[in-house]
Amino acid sequence: MARWQPVWYGVEEQEAQAQQAMGKATAASIFPTTFQDRQQDFPEQPRRWTISHTNRHTVALVRHLVVPSSVRQAFPSGRSRSPLAGLFDLLHIRGTATPHAVRP
Repeated sequence: MARWQPVWYGVEEQEAQAQQAMGKATAASIFPTTFQDRQQDFPEQPRRWTISHTNRHTVALVRHLVVPSSVRQAFPSGRSRSPLAGLFDLLHIRGTATPHAVRP
């Protein structure tokens, strides 16, 4: 701490001066003494559920499009339906059920 604290405060001072030069408010910060994050540093996100849902959907799409099927079968996800099932429903000509469109 004795080695890095002066360096850290020097960088913080430079950033505060730059923020003031741009007319922005500076936030008070404290030199970290542990590797644990404080809860007040990460406020609750109002759209957390929406963001998490979108992230899960993106992961499912990437898994389906990028990961080979043999690997997907060896390491199954908790999801039982393909993220592209809706696309297969749209592309199916006769409208009959396809293996991809089977719903649990």
